[in-house]
Parts: sequence; C-alpha cells; structure tokens
Amino acid sequence: MSDDDSANPMETAKGAVELVGAVIKIAGDHPDVKAAGGNLAKSAKTLTEFINVGLLPIAAINYGYDKARSYFEKRFSADVETAAGNIPPENLQEPASSVIGPVLQGLAFTHEDDNLKDMYLRLIATAMDSRHAKKAHPAFAEIIRQLSGFEAGLLKTTLANLALPIVEIRMGTYDEKMQFSKFSFPSSYRTLQTHVLPLGNADGTPFVSQELPAMVDNWVRLGLVSVSYDTSFTVENSYDWVKTRPEFLYWVPQDAPPLAKLDMAKGQLKSTAFGLQFATVIGARGKA
Repeated sequence: MSDDDSANPMETAKGAVELVGAVIKIAGDHPDVKAAGGNLAKSAKTLTEFINVGLLPIAAINYGYDKARSYFEKRFSADVETAAGNIPPENLQEPASSVIGPVLQGLAFTHEDDNLKDMYLRLIATAMDSRHAKKAHPAFAEIIRQLSGFEAGLLKTTLANLALPIVEIRMGTYDEKMQFSKFSFPSSYRTLQTHVLPLGNADGTPFVSQELPAMVDNWVRLGLVSVSYDTSFTVENSYDWVKTRPEFLYWVPQDAPPLAKLDMAKGQLKSTAFGLQFATVIGARGKA
C-alpha cells in the first residue's frame, strides 16, 4: 500500500482545500511567476504556454488524491485546449486567480462528471479570453460547485430559454354557493405538485423527476432564475401541455370531495440577468 493509499482521503481533501487560497496568493506574488506572465504578455502567446505556466502550477495544489493527480497530469491540458482552442492568440490572457483557483479546485473533485467538467472548462476558457473575461464572474465557480451533475444538465437546458411556462398543480375547494358560477374561484387549495416544467426526453416523452422542484428552488436560491405564479404567458395554448403531463394525470381521476376540483396555477420561470450571464459563459446561450 502506498502512502497515498493509506491516507484518509477526506483529511487529504480538506488539507488541499485549506491550502488553495494561501498557495495561490504566494504563487501570484512570486517573482518567477510574475516574470513568466510578463514574458508571455510580450511574446507570441500560445495556449500551451498559458496552460503550462498559468494553470498547471495551480492545478498541482489540488493533487489531493490519485484520481485528481491523474486527471491534471494526463487529460487537463487537452481538455483546456479543446475548450479554449478558438481563442485568437492575441486575445489570450492569464485568468484571474479569483476565478481559476476555485475552478481548478472544483475540477479536482468533479472531473469525472462530464456536465460539471464542461461547465468548469468553459468558465476557464472565458476567463482566458480578453474579449469576454469580465463575464467570468468569480461566483460562477461556486455556483457550479453547488450543482449535481444531473442537475447541471437540466439547468443548461432550462437556461437556453429566456422564460418558460411553469405550473403548480393544486386541489381547490369551492364554496357551495359559487360552485356553478363560471367566475368562481377556490376558497382554499392544497398544493399537489409544484414547479412542473415542459421538459422532455430525447425520445419525445415527458421528462419527470421527483427532484426537479427542489432543483428549481436551488436555481432560485443561486440567483439564476426567478419563479412567479402571479404572472403567466398570455399566448394561447401556452399551458395546454400541462394536462398531458404525468404529474397532472397522476391525479386524474381523483378521489376528491364533491366541491373539490383539480386546478393549476399558471406561472413563469425567467432567467435573471445573472443567470443569463452564467448561461453564456457555460455555453447554454450563444457565445460568451
């Protein structure tokens, strides 16, 4: 058994995390690193030089366990070259340490998940491109860290749209005197299912996940989207899809009291300005 194998992986990871901030600051102040950066700025810049001089030394900090070491040594450079290969040499710049440090730390622990890895790599590419680097907000690395790989794929699909119809399925209870009025509104309701979206699988069938409502709440918490059931789309047929969804059909037919009725609250899910910027950086919407 090697020393690496005998070490507690959680303790090793914790130690790597604690060292990241301090080592990045020291590395950034080191005269050799500054000189290397200055030489790159004055010479013909190549993507390989930026990776070798600007990224790999920081990535080495995150060699907290064998899988991370193997990734950074064998695959990281090729992944960055793929993500940033279209940046003209004259537009290459050293990424801000406030962005690249957390990104490389995140990659150390998530590089085996393609969805999360792709987001991190696109963030690196944006931070290295002088034309778009300002859009690579330091908070974006932390946002990716708070997503699961499965959730990241759904989020990318969702952010591809400026807004989507969203509904909450409710069981409404009506006042007996108003039950036959076409203008009647429920006196109270019970929420059966919240945050139902018109998402589909590749084969055209509806995508259904019990975890989706919590994911949407997480996206709201992260400031990427807003959800309101006080506003809705006015375009005809915007919500016709709801009554064919498994989440709605589950409650039909319903074993309900006589004065109860299956209803829906129509709403909108909208990308925030912060969410749209995040979407462009990770490649969900157009170019950064």
